[in-house]
Parts: sequence; structure tokens; C-alpha cells
Amino acid sequence: MRAFVGLEMSMGLCDKPAISDYFETYWLTGTPGYSTVMSRNRFQLIRSFFHMNDNTDKVPKGQPGHDPLFKVRPILDIVQGQYVKLYQAHKEVSIDEAMLAFKGRLGLKQYMQDKPTKWGVKLWSLCDNRNGFMLKWNVYTGAGEGTVGDVVRSLMIPEYVDHGYHLYCDNLYSSPDLFVDMRNRRTGACGTLRSNRVGNPVAILPASRGRRNDATARYPRITLKKGEDPVFFTKDNMLCLY
Repeated sequence: MRAFVGLEMSMGLCDKPAISDYFETYWLTGTPGYSTVMSRNRFQLIRSFFHMNDNTDKVPKGQPGHDPLFKVRPILDIVQGQYVKLYQAHKEVSIDEAMLAFKGRLGLKQYMQDKPTKWGVKLWSLCDNRNGFMLKWNVYTGAGEGTVGDVVRSLMIPEYVDHGYHLYCDNLYSSPDLFVDMRNRRTGACGTLRSNRVGNPVAILPASRGRRNDATARYPRITLKKGEDPVFFTKDNMLCLY
């Protein structure tokens, strides 16, 4: 089984259109290393019956404790633990969405128009800024996972807080509350910010958020035009550039 798993992992480094292509014997395009480990038929037989969990322990959908990733949960836990244990990340890390290409039938399949890979399984990924190495990830399984701030915390804590790391993210994830939490855990944070995010400085909230009889109506809204100097806000060692 170790040989089988090793071959599966190596296929991620040597991309070919079909499984059978890894075992072909043509001198120009063949990869003889695979066939020396096991035959193509044996590999495909193991692959067709390969299970990572006991189906009798699966909690049915709709009941407490149901895990959409039950069938692959053991291998996910093993691999993630090894990544964290064996790789030392650089100081700067970032969080974003990633897509595993897949167009078959799968309840977890997502469509993201703005991604190069538009159909597949969506991951929340924490990566090393220097080389793109994926440090940790969570598979998106649908609604009920909490806020995006909770996603960031689940990826950062406990390995990448209280050690001086710097987190970078886009406006989907960044919020004043999240950045305060990171600061309290001795972790830097930087990211673009949506103007309507809860906890933003009142002056940069959209005009529609403030009514005339609202307590915030007395604060002027800032409207900058292209080419004008930016405006800075500071609070508790945090900086907001507008």
C-alpha cells in the first residue's frame, strides 16, 4: 500500500492525460519507474477498491456528526499533520481560495467564474508567500462552516500564531475584528478591505449605511477621487489606508 500511495503522489509531479500513460513502454514518452514498482493492472485494481475509512461508521446526512469528507478524512488528517510538522514556513503567509479541477458528479463541486480553474472542489488554503507551498487547507463543504474569519482562524491557529508570522489576504477575509485577533496573538495582518465590513471606521462606510437620525450621521463620509492623496486611520496600532 505504501508503494501504491507513493505512485499516486508522484503522479502529481508528472502530469499525464491518463493513468495508463504512466505505464506505457514507448521509449520516447514512457516513464519506466512506474512499471518497475507494479504493473498497470495491479495499480488500477488497487485503485478501484481503495478505501480510507470504514463505511459502517459513517453518520448519515442530516444527522449530527455527519462529515461530507468522511471517506477521505483519515488521509487528509495524516497529510496535513505531516506538512505542518516537516515544513518550516517563511515569515509571510497568505490565505486565498484554490480550486481542484473536477467536472464529474460530486456534491462538493463548485463553480468560480473568476478562477482559471472554474469547476472543481474549492479549498480554503494557507500558503507560504515565498514559494506558494500550501501549508494547510480546508475543503469547502457548503454553508454552516461559520464566517470567513472563522476559516482564517482555523488555518492559522495554533501553528502560525504567536510566532511572528505576517498574514496577507484579500477583502473577502480581512476585517477589523480578525486583525485585532491576529494582533493579540503576535501575528501581523495586512489586506484590502470592503467598505461595508462590520467594524470599519465610520468615515469610510457607504452613505447608505448611515441614516440622518443615526448616531453616526454626524461623521462626514470620505469620498476620494482618482489622484487625490490617501487618508489614514489608526487605532490600537492598526492602520487603515483609504
